[in-house]
Amino acid sequence: MPPPCEHEMSLIVQLSKIQFQLVHQFLASIDMYPGQYQLLNLISKYEKGLNQKEIGTNLFIKPSSVNQIIVKLEQMNYLIRTIDPSDKRVLIVTITEKGKEILAQGKEKISLIQNLMKEGIGEEELALFDKVALKMKENLLKERNGECLKCH
Repeated sequence: MPPPCEHEMSLIVQLSKIQFQLVHQFLASIDMYPGQYQLLNLISKYEKGLNQKEIGTNLFIKPSSVNQIIVKLEQMNYLIRTIDPSDKRVLIVTITEKGKEILAQGKEKISLIQNLMKEGIGEEELALFDKVALKMKENLLKERNGECLKCH
């Protein structure tokens, strides 16, 4: 039997992979990929838009990956890039009406998956899971940001 830590990590990895596969499958039915959905969802929360650096920071992805997603979404008329009036070197990304429409369809697909995941699990259990998962995320971010040197 594997040590408890290995077992838990394995379950988290398995859950993540299965969820990602379902998200990919469900979003593919509306011709969208998970990264595109995440970017549109993030931008939709900022009326004035975000620049590429802010998007990458929020989504934990590299600037080059952000640019690839933006180019594709811009070609599909889901978002637009405009020059930041306060800094002409920076482009601000905002969602279009067409982008909001496809995002709404994506949210329906994601909601189906979330409901499947939560089936048979009580509110108290979900609250505890959220608390533990958030703490795990914080611990890993500390290590990634160099605040915790246990793995060095």
